[in-house]
Amino acid sequence: MKHPSFLVPLLGLLVGACSARTPNPVDAASILGGQAGSVCPAGRKLAGSGACIVDFGAQCKLEGVAFSPYTQGQSPLTNTVVSAVQIQKRLELVADATRGIRTYSTQSGLAATCRIARELGLGFDQGIWLGTDPVANDKEISAFVEIARTCQMDFVIVGNEALWRKDLTLSDLVASIARVRNAVPAGVRITTAEVWKTWLDYPALVD
Repeated sequence: MKHPSFLVPLLGLLVGACSARTPNPVDAASILGGQAGSVCPAGRKLAGSGACIVDFGAQCKLEGVAFSPYTQGQSPLTNTVVSAVQIQKRLELVADATRGIRTYSTQSGLAATCRIARELGLGFDQGIWLGTDPVANDKEISAFVEIARTCQMDFVIVGNEALWRKDLTLSDLVASIARVRNAVPAGVRITTAEVWKTWLDYPALVD
């Protein structure tokens, strides 16, 4: 199975941090290449997909990771539609290593991510991708509204460096945030993702 390049060093760091606390240290390759079977060796557990994955334990979990379900040859830039089965398998690889995930979009099959993450006991921050195309942005937010009706979220991240890329104006982004705020329960926290300099350049974002 091919894995995104971020996953091996991420899990390698986690294993390094946890190996001193576990009686049988493992390496990242063994995490990513779990063997399928009905019985798993000590220190591992059976995932829903049938793979044996390392059971890190609560003391070794990261607070959160950015999650992408794409595999080799797939990309949001080519509008790859990802199946719920693929999302499930990819989430199972990291579910024992983190307490939560954040995503970047709501379309092309990604709407299933919230439900699956919650079923695996993960915290969930929903990303909403905004670009230069207002029609595409409207579809993205509309898809989010549908997800929010049935799935609980911890954070909603409206836009990812959209101001830094100059894809949106400040007023466009603020209007999108307001639209999203009106679509979710009062307890859901809403923000946007920008580099630190953008927050300094646009203090109105804080308001």
